[in-house]
Amino acid sequence: MQISVSAILLGVFLVSCGGGDASKDSGENDDSRADAGSIATCLGCHGDESSLAPPKSVDGSTETTALGVGAHRVHLIANPNWHKKIECGDCHLLPQLTDSEGHIDGDGIAELVFSDFASSGGAEPSWNRETCSNVYCHGASLSGGAFTTPTWTLVDGTQSACGSCHGFPPLSPHPASSDCGQCHPTLEPGSQSFLDPGSHINGIVDVGDGTTCDDCHGSDGIAAPPKDLAGNTERSFQGVGAHRQHGGTSDWHREIRCSNCHVVPVDVADPEHMDGDGQAELTFDALNPNGSYDSVTATCANVYCHSNARGLNDGVMTFTDDLTLGCTSCHGMTGGQGALAGRHQKHLDVGLSCFDCHFTVAGGGTTIAAPELHIDGKRDVSFYLGGTWDPIERRCTNLSCHNNRGW
Repeated sequence: MQISVSAILLGVFLVSCGGGDASKDSGENDDSRADAGSIATCLGCHGDESSLAPPKSVDGSTETTALGVGAHRVHLIANPNWHKKIECGDCHLLPQLTDSEGHIDGDGIAELVFSDFASSGGAEPSWNRETCSNVYCHGASLSGGAFTTPTWTLVDGTQSACGSCHGFPPLSPHPASSDCGQCHPTLEPGSQSFLDPGSHINGIVDVGDGTTCDDCHGSDGIAAPPKDLAGNTERSFQGVGAHRQHGGTSDWHREIRCSNCHVVPVDVADPEHMDGDGQAELTFDALNPNGSYDSVTATCANVYCHSNARGLNDGVMTFTDDLTLGCTSCHGMTGGQGALAGRHQKHLDVGLSCFDCHFTVAGGGTTIAAPELHIDGKRDVSFYLGGTWDPIERRCTNLSCHNNRGW
């Protein structure tokens, strides 16, 4: 999947085949170049045995502060470990012969003709004999970069670090995480090491494999955090919280799906999915029509799923609390806060259990026999020893334990 999120660092400045320094650019030619047609290789004028790129430059300069040397070698690394390999032809027209038209033309300057690669993303590259600007490979199409118009003769590494071409992390709507490998599979998660350098600064932004949500949040094929968008894994972070405790299978409650609390996007690029605020908006389902979430206190309120199921939907729960929930977490067993309705307490006092009147859902003791029916919005009344329940009249009939009785 490819989207316009930032995954660019550093690329092409230019490749000056014979620029020399500023003092050599007045049009004066070095007489040693007059017999260029007899030169067997490029190395006769620039470069050395290890590379055609300067140093040396055509005037013999070897320092990177010289215009004819600059950052040539930084770009033309044979096997770069963090970016696509840069070729001479990305910035120059390569001559077929040493005396090809335009190669040694008397001005002592190697003209720049940027390739389509440097113009990727609608960039319009230019060169003013000091800096490159508006080049794709230095973040022209991105935001937040500190050195998007790099100085050609400054070769100290300050213009090639993460954050030079795009923010680190990039600006919104990009997630606020600097662990690039979480979402970009060409990097190793937890580090800035490139697993596939050739895929960096190649005109394509690689985001996951396009098949699972856990490229950005969640893990091991599960969309629910941990990890969250910032890489956090502890429950005390709101991006993590109790996501995993809600989702997936449970031995005591129905599965809570992402769509019960969120609008699930059809595509990663859906406008409301990555909208720049770094927040996953909550849109509660029909069981929680008045449900709300306070991001300051990380608290859900007015929710059915943490209420005593008496229809008030007044449940309150802090999302980041590290709790183990039990029967009394939502409905009381001994009266008081969250007390059960009607004659529940009277039945419990004489030794009856949930199983006796809800045996299709409850198991023995406080176990749940059918988790998929628990906290599903319905009250399942089913008598283990037989009988019927009228939910309109709220009356039990044909029971073995007592005569017809209103609840």
